[in-house]
Amino acid sequence: MNALDSMRFWASVCASALLLLAAHARAAEPAAPEKPAPAAQAPTTPVTRPADGRRAQPDDQLEQGNGFVRPPSENTLEWHGGLEADAGYAGYGFASDAARPQGFYDMRGRFVVGPTLEYRFGGSDWFLAARGELVAWLRETNAYQINADDVYGQFGLKGWWDFKLGRFRTWRVYHKGGGFDLYTLEDVGACRVSIAVTGSCSLETGSDAFGPHTYEVNHIYYREPAGRAALHVYPTEWSGVELAGTMGNNGVTNVLGGRAAALVHFSFLRVSAAGEYRSSSPAQEKTSMDPVSGAAIDCPNRGVSQLYGFGGSLEVTIEPVEAGINAAQSRETTYTATNGTLDNDASGTRTSLGGYAELDIGALAFQRSLVLGFGLNRTEVVDKVDNFEKHYQGAAYMSFPLGFNAASLKLVLTQATLDIESANGDGTATLLPRSTMRAARLRLTYPF
Repeated sequence: MNALDSMRFWASVCASALLLLAAHARAAEPAAPEKPAPAAQAPTTPVTRPADGRRAQPDDQLEQGNGFVRPPSENTLEWHGGLEADAGYAGYGFASDAARPQGFYDMRGRFVVGPTLEYRFGGSDWFLAARGELVAWLRETNAYQINADDVYGQFGLKGWWDFKLGRFRTWRVYHKGGGFDLYTLEDVGACRVSIAVTGSCSLETGSDAFGPHTYEVNHIYYREPAGRAALHVYPTEWSGVELAGTMGNNGVTNVLGGRAAALVHFSFLRVSAAGEYRSSSPAQEKTSMDPVSGAAIDCPNRGVSQLYGFGGSLEVTIEPVEAGINAAQSRETTYTATNGTLDNDASGTRTSLGGYAELDIGALAFQRSLVLGFGLNRTEVVDKVDNFEKHYQGAAYMSFPLGFNAASLKLVLTQATLDIESANGDGTATLLPRSTMRAARLRLTYPF
């Protein structure tokens, strides 16, 4: 074989080898799927290599194994919250020369925003949800301007039952209409003469500076540092039951309690009722010293308070009229922090009666909602030594919905009076000077 024939022979051998390798590689390739899977979106790996070759690290170094790949999110995300802004004036008068009248130009409000994440299992009605809301207060004080509203987790079967754990308000069963919004001067009412003699009647003075607050079956209602859990059951489309409990620590005080609420509601009728029990005690055990022997004496009731109450409301809606009546009563027992004896001044019975009525004159006159309403609440407190307090709070309001996102403008005019009878210990009582509050407020509400 000459050189030319030898070259041709080896060229044919190489070509045959290359063809065999190519055929083998094609046979080893996996068959392409006819259709990509529904969840074929590739998850993002925590470590990526940019085009310039430098390795970039993620900014959430979770405690996961090396090579961990985050699964794609299957949650739905919604944002909730809104703005409440108030501008108004509140004046306080007293039937006493020792307490001079006070007047406040008042502007306050808050902005709430937070996400709600919800996951549906397999497209069914079983769900798992989590919610967290931040609150920015309009009125600047020396305290933090931002804190939390709702912070909770929740799971269950939509329309049948759910369980909620975290920080939230329980169901409202005492409905006061639109004249007594939370965190306003109108809601707390008239100021005490004893406070006005030496100090200010602003909200920052504290709730004890005002008349007894309306009892709304609210010992376990407002958000607080103590934690909360609730089971909701919906036997029918028109009824519901809430079983709630609270447990935790408010500063140096342990809190424990429970609340049960039920409601039925139709387009023309809503009936709500609830009962609750709440106890609080110092986190640190308290003892006293025997004045004779000097030995330590246990005080099991020292600083303890026990509260229980019940109440509800009935509301009727026959467009363009809506009206409701409320009633609630609380029994409150408090023991002194010094030696654990019964605190007669702080123990007693609180009873609230109230109602409201609204007329949508806009729907009658010009096919656009314009609501006129009024509300009145009477709260009285009788303690163990027969001191008596009577607090009337009345409000008239006009609300104009703006037509989007339940946004509205509302004008509120209120008046409150506080009468106190101080027991003399011999079956008689001394009537203290009356306190009066008059206020006007304009509110912009813009929820989303």
